[in-house]
Amino acid sequence: MSHCVALLSGGKDSVYTIVYLQKHGISIDCLLHLEPSKPKESENNSYMFQTALHEAIPYLAEAMNIPLINYQFESNSSICIDSNYVPTQNDEIENLYLGVKEVLNKFPQIDSICCGAIASTYQSNRLKNVANRCGLKVLVPLWQKDQKEVLNEIIESNLDVRLVKVCSMGLNQNDIGNVVGEGGEFESFVFDGPSFKKRLEVDFDVITELEDDYAPICYMNIKSIHCIDKN
Repeated sequence: MSHCVALLSGGKDSVYTIVYLQKHGISIDCLLHLEPSKPKESENNSYMFQTALHEAIPYLAEAMNIPLINYQFESNSSICIDSNYVPTQNDEIENLYLGVKEVLNKFPQIDSICCGAIASTYQSNRLKNVANRCGLKVLVPLWQKDQKEVLNEIIESNLDVRLVKVCSMGLNQNDIGNVVGEGGEFESFVFDGPSFKKRLEVDFDVITELEDDYAPICYMNIKSIHCIDKN
């Protein structure tokens, strides 16, 4: 059996990847989340990591009943932005590398790493770079799959996926918190799933970062969050 560390953003693709691999006999021994170093900066400009609702990640890990390691990265630290990544001092990918090394120190049995990348060569190349440096296999079961097919699979998996950020024409603050599939320029978060031991319950308001008649930027601001037993 392969033992895997899963990169967890909280979004539908990363969570579905975990569920998919577990169903196919892969042991997810640890979750790794890269969080912003300044907690108030929920919307960091990262080319690699989703930061929307990062404060809910510990609750999601508890609900999934999988150990979690959080590792920090600095805002605006996407330094090497070429498609093919070269290890670069102070780049956010070096924080990912150090986070994976910390995981391996605590879980030496791990031999692979997974993420929910579907079409981003930028993200895939960086994951491969870190994996090669750490001696890990890369598991990306959604890679280059038809995105409509992936969305249908996620719907069929009965994950409770909701919008937590919108920044696209046709979406606005009224869509935040809705239970939907992802098809535009927005970010999602998973609040429950059939294999979860607990579900997340949140009270939230909506912050509008950019007022725009056509494409406002809005995101979920958590006022309170709890893990609720499902028994």
